[in-house]
Amino acid sequence: MENKTGVFLAGYGIQDITPEEPMPLGGYGACWFRISERVLDRIYVQCAALTDAEGETLLLCTYDNENVRDEVYLRAQAYFEEKYGIDKAHFHINASHSESTPETLVGADRCPEILSYREFLIRKIIAAGEDAIRNLKPARLEYGTTHTRNLNFVRHMFLDTGRAIGDAHGRPSDGRIVQHVSKVDDAMLAIKILREGEPDLVLINWRAHPTFTSGAKKLDISSDFVGAFRDAAKERLGCDLMFFQGCAGNVNAKSYIRDEERTRDYREYGRFLTEHLTEIYGRMTPVEPGPVRACQVLVTAKVDHDEDCKYEDALRVRTMLNNGEDREVCHQEALRCGMSSVHHAGGILRRYVAPPTFDYPVTVFAVGELAFAAVQFEMFDHLGAFVRENSPYKQTFVMGFTDHFTLGYMGSAYAYEYGCYETENTILSVGSGERCAAVMLESLIHMKYHYGEDNAPALGIRRPENAVPLDMEAILKSI
Repeated sequence: MENKTGVFLAGYGIQDITPEEPMPLGGYGACWFRISERVLDRIYVQCAALTDAEGETLLLCTYDNENVRDEVYLRAQAYFEEKYGIDKAHFHINASHSESTPETLVGADRCPEILSYREFLIRKIIAAGEDAIRNLKPARLEYGTTHTRNLNFVRHMFLDTGRAIGDAHGRPSDGRIVQHVSKVDDAMLAIKILREGEPDLVLINWRAHPTFTSGAKKLDISSDFVGAFRDAAKERLGCDLMFFQGCAGNVNAKSYIRDEERTRDYREYGRFLTEHLTEIYGRMTPVEPGPVRACQVLVTAKVDHDEDCKYEDALRVRTMLNNGEDREVCHQEALRCGMSSVHHAGGILRRYVAPPTFDYPVTVFAVGELAFAAVQFEMFDHLGAFVRENSPYKQTFVMGFTDHFTLGYMGSAYAYEYGCYETENTILSVGSGERCAAVMLESLIHMKYHYGEDNAPALGIRRPENAVPLDMEAILKSI
């Protein structure tokens, strides 16, 4: 984009994406078909346009939804590339992963409401992006980091029986929790954008599953704690806040309220997060809003097909579930067939229809000394922490749930060793998480020190000839 001012510019746009009619709700591995009954709070898409002095532009969007559908991202991106020249490396959508939001992935071929909402969502993303570009104004940047101290936790635990568990949806009945498998990454990263004549815009990178307002029996439309955080920050600090979900694959929000009653807790949780932001809000570090850079590479992932022999059993369990059979009955049938849960059955089906290898994008981008690294998967938090702590930039957001359907969890090797919900449910084989983190870090180093060089060292990432594109529709239909 052309920038005639010769200075750094920033713009902001926001659009309401709340459905006005009852909608199928996403989340929970499509294990329940839930129809919304009320709107607990409004949901939004937000966009920030960041343009350097040479006119290089990043368009960053975040919205209240469980996931990013490929079609949603690709069609919105195509619009901005045709009109403004913003390519895939410079346009990104991050999902908050709230599971009290409309379904955009599963069932579109048999549910016109999902198709209609998807079209509505694309129009709103484009409108928010257009607003951000129209509102570009001279801006300054500041950054800071704080720690949230006991607001999120790794949901994998060791028991006094010697067993390790990693169940996202329940507590153990055969032992007492001794300790969590690993220490949680509780760093909250903030970028403050100070625009002339406008409220401050704050970008936040933190990580936790937003599950206060969702569940099998909860039928609300809600942005969960993410919206509560936005509202509390606006009330207390007067700023607009965009939340970029981080590596939350194995991380939950901590609450001391019983699960079925937790809906009333999410507003307070948003205030807690705002208190931590307030600690650093007035003393962030100014940084030069230097050049915009972006780099995208393809990484080849392997799929583990060791359990293909259980395909027929897994298909029967998921068919029972989809036909309305009681979930506990389905769970017991899964156990009888040597699977750990109905989610395990879903993972077997995903892996069965997936090719042996496939490619996925890893994207890194930066504004001066402030960098971002993004991937579509639900990456485990310590993998993201590794990237952030070793990045050559002064601050690095590391984000999952970005630009494409997640296809599930990106765990680390230790999780495959003791076995957990996430590794049983994903299509990725052991080692994929460490590989992705290494590529992110290598790409950040390349972008900082060799960007645009004709003789720059190769990234060492190759596209093997046997890697094929994923058949997304086949995988979605399999579950």
